Amino acid sequence: MSTKMIFCIGIDLPDQDGIEFFKISSEVGLLDADIVVFRPCLNDFRCYDAYLGVSKISESDSAHFRNQRTHWRNQIKIAVEAGKTVIVILSEKQDRYFYTGTSEKSGTGKSLTTIMHVNQTNNYSLLPFSVNNIVFGSGNSMRLAPEAGVYKTFWDSFEGSLFYNCQFDDDQFTSIIRTRVGSLAVAGKSKTSNLILMPDINFDNVDLHHHSEETNKVEWSRNANELSLRLRACILDIDRQLRADAEVTPPPEWALASIYRGEVESLVENRIENISQKLEILISEKVSAQNELTSLFSLRSLLFEKGKPLEAAVRNALRIVGFETDTFKNGDSEFDAVFWGPEGRFIGEIEGKDNKPIAIEKASQLERNISEDFAREEVADRAHGVLFANAYRLMPVEARGDFFTQKVYTSADRSRIALVRTPDLFRVALYLRDNEDSEFAAICRESIVRGLGGLVRFPEMPDRKNSTVEDTVQGSIMQSGSKHD
Repeated sequence: MSTKMIFCIGIDLPDQDGIEFFKISSEVGLLDADIVVFRPCLNDFRCYDAYLGVSKISESDSAHFRNQRTHWRNQIKIAVEAGKTVIVILSEKQDRYFYTGTSEKSGTGKSLTTIMHVNQTNNYSLLPFSVNNIVFGSGNSMRLAPEAGVYKTFWDSFEGSLFYNCQFDDDQFTSIIRTRVGSLAVAGKSKTSNLILMPDINFDNVDLHHHSEETNKVEWSRNANELSLRLRACILDIDRQLRADAEVTPPPEWALASIYRGEVESLVENRIENISQKLEILISEKVSAQNELTSLFSLRSLLFEKGKPLEAAVRNALRIVGFETDTFKNGDSEFDAVFWGPEGRFIGEIEGKDNKPIAIEKASQLERNISEDFAREEVADRAHGVLFANAYRLMPVEARGDFFTQKVYTSADRSRIALVRTPDLFRVALYLRDNEDSEFAAICRESIVRGLGGLVRFPEMPDRKNSTVEDTVQGSIMQSGSKHD
């Protein structure tokens, strides 16, 4: 059994005794590890479109990216300063744009829009340090530097799978691996710490997964388990050799007796304990604040999501407006949302489309759901139907076309179904989330009842204490209004 714990971030392999693998999107703390392997990548952050030809991280994931960038910079810095062995895999450079969280308003009245600011970044921004004179370019023709015997086990184990994504010339690092032509450094060891830069490892030629007939699931293959065990052995060997010359004899028990201790030691120990307690409180508060921020951002899913995330956002918005909500699943029957309040009981069908309006199939599905619900013995009254739509979800709200086809409007009129555009719901839910206004909430709920048979039109925003982005969203939605308004 391994006596040291290795945390690998940004590498996807199965956990083994003594080595665990985490996504870049995780919040794991690196002080719990003895050795850290960090491979910077941005694959965990979704991109829906591009800006100036470069992929742009979505607005909601941009907030997560900004948090994770701060998290990893701090964690890696702390791990290095704590004397841990930290190995950074020099992965392929990934350029991205991301939303900064700042904006500026343009125009007035119904033409009011908000310009969301973006900045360019790349995966190397997750690191708390920069490498001087770095040039990005890939290759696999390398050789181990003569003075880099500490890394020979790693080199021998992975030589056929190693490739470099950059070369650098930095006096802060001792060269470990060099290109065969030009002798440019592609791996290095810090001269002041146990920070190591290593080339990338190619796992593409290895089948890491297989389908288990026993469990009928995709599972890690034997190759994947062997790779993670081999990686663990190489990393432990590097750490052992790095520390061989620097090992200090642990003090024997008798040397810890009070007669050998000074008063200053006790004072410093007490100060460290107090700092540790405060740090635990701050970390707990940070995690709580990050969870709260994630919850707040989830409301924006009404603007651009589909599937389960959109369904969850609609139910959350309905609760904010004052409805009680639930889902329903019984056998073959499954309803996206069941919600009720003083205004009555409703069944909702929720749908998002990338680049087209909601078609008649969803309205028909909603009608079937209402009939199935009414057929249940415990249901006395027929529920009202509401079709929630996020059409053209990847486009700015103001540029979208009609959210529903003509057949949906005809069906809604015949069946008395209410049609709700989720960006409209976002506007009122955002206001009610930030302002306690039970009277306005009641008007919003009544708007759904009044909208039965056609498009729901929520009320205009009242004067409010908190000015938030719903000003812009309201202006955008007004511009994208349906011809059926």
